[in-house]
Amino acid sequence: MFYSSSFIIIQVDNIICMEDILKKTYFTEKNTNKDDITYFSIDFYDDEKSLGEMNWSYSFQFGKMNKVEFYRIDNKFVLFTSALENSEIFRKILEEMCNTNIDINILKIPLNFTTDNFNLNEEAKIESFNNFGLNILLSSKDSYNMLKIFTNGLVTYSMTNDETLLKKIICLTLEILEKNLKNIE
Repeated sequence: MFYSSSFIIIQVDNIICMEDILKKTYFTEKNTNKDDITYFSIDFYDDEKSLGEMNWSYSFQFGKMNKVEFYRIDNKFVLFTSALENSEIFRKILEEMCNTNIDINILKIPLNFTTDNFNLNEEAKIESFNNFGLNILLSSKDSYNMLKIFTNGLVTYSMTNDETLLKKIICLTLEILEKNLKNIE
């Protein structure tokens, strides 16, 4: 398991070719340099296509290789990154793999949210909130984890490689974004 401390959740609304993505796992484009290419790929680690990574480089021969791991939960992809612009790389890869335009949205808290009607489980407590997001204290056994859900879609938490804790953080975030905030705006 990899270490992580942040993610964004991308909802893909019209992807119908998930099973076909692995037929073409990478693609290249001609770079402005004559002897180089840009490179993009996606790879799933399991047969259920629930865990994977995307890679890209704007200079395959001389540039750095970027890597972002992700979870897939139905039509939602949790990208373990702190860079929101990686959602556009993800869109580019999916569109190339599926040969279609993809509608993606970063799930986020609206700027004018309130916490009046929040219903969190007993393990999570809202510590504070403002126009930039929510601070939530998540307790688990003998440890605590501070979770921050920003209004731009970024989610940060104490660095961990505990898969159980990470899934709990993702589920709590999805609960907040899908259930508690759907009528706010």
